[in-house]
Amino acid sequence: MSLPRPGPYINGEVDGGGLSGWSTTLPGNSRSADAAYLSAALAWQHQIDRILARHQVTNGTGTVLLDQIENEYCFASSTQNLNPSYMEALENQARADGITVPLFTNVCYPAGATWASGPGKVDVDDGAFERIIAEGTARTCAIAAVVLADVKRAMRLT
Repeated sequence: MSLPRPGPYINGEVDGGGLSGWSTTLPGNSRSADAAYLSAALAWQHQIDRILARHQVTNGTGTVLLDQIENEYCFASSTQNLNPSYMEALENQARADGITVPLFTNVCYPAGATWASGPGKVDVDDGAFERIIAEGTARTCAIAAVVLADVKRAMRLT
């Protein structure tokens, strides 16, 4: 199974702080609903989504199980979700492009905002993925079962 992270922002542990090289020269604020950035980001996403859509488990044509549309996107010192209109734009683009697998994002540290509720809410609470890593192998199977239940529910399989 695969969990693609197509960007435009993937994570801060890679070159460019997770932003694609092409996006660093755009006018406006990155990772925001700023019109210049968002237009380019959605155009990028559309191209990637066209590929991912052909390889989704929900279509029986591939291995894409979940689609990570953003990464650690929140205020660093709060559990408040940052700029829901940006997240909603990414989610709406994915759905318009035929992405039917559940959407998720990584937990934002150190505060732990998960986008599990409110405007811009994703389909699967990524906090469960983080708990699998944090709690080690002793409880991994039990937590993985909870994550799988979330995925099935989001895919409307249960």
